[in-house]
Amino acid sequence: MTVGICAAVPVGPVLILVLQKTLMRGRWAGTVAGIGSALVDTLYAAVGLYALTMLGDFIARETPYILLFGGILVCLLGVMIFLKDASAGLDSVESHYTMAGYAVQTAGCALSNPAAVAVMMAILSVFKLDAQSLTVPVWAVLVFVFLGEMLYWFCLSEAVGKFMRVRPRTLKIFSKICGAAIAAFGIVLIVKGIISLI
Repeated sequence: MTVGICAAVPVGPVLILVLQKTLMRGRWAGTVAGIGSALVDTLYAAVGLYALTMLGDFIARETPYILLFGGILVCLLGVMIFLKDASAGLDSVESHYTMAGYAVQTAGCALSNPAAVAVMMAILSVFKLDAQSLTVPVWAVLVFVFLGEMLYWFCLSEAVGKFMRVRPRTLKIFSKICGAAIAAFGIVLIVKGIISLI
C-alpha cells in the first residue's frame, strides 16, 4: 500500500485533473478520476515486478518518441480543459463525460508520462520488491498497490471536497489554471523528447 501511496504523491497532470474533477463535480468524481491513475500504476508495478530490466531497456530506447507523443496528448488535454466554459454552472460542466470518462482521462495522462514508469521502478527498488523474492503471490502485491493509491486519492478528494468551496468565478479561473498547467506539462515533455532526439 505504501508503494501505491508513494506513486500517487508526485505533483503532475494527474493530480491537477483529480483536483479539478473534485472541485467541479464533487468528491466521488475526484476519487473515480484517481482510479485511472491507480490502474496504470498497478500495471507499471506488475511489469516492474516481472521484467524490470527488459522494460528499462525499452524505455531507454524509445524515450524520445514516448515523450513526444505523450507530450502532445497531455498538451491537447490541457488546451481542451482551458477552452471549456466552467462558469456555465456545475451541472453543465463536462456534462458529456461520464464518471468512467474521468478515469480514462487520468489513465491517458499516466500512460503518456514515461517518468511514471521510472518512479514506480524506483519505489519497487527501494522496497526491494521483485517477483522472485516475494513470499506472497504477485497478484496480492498488485491489489495492495492499487488499494494504497486509491486510499490516497480518496483521502485527497474528501479533504478538498470538504474544506474547499468555490464560487463560479473562482471555478472558471481554477479551470483555466488547470488547463494551462496541464498544457505546460505537455510542452515540457515535447521539448524533452526533441532534445533527446537531437
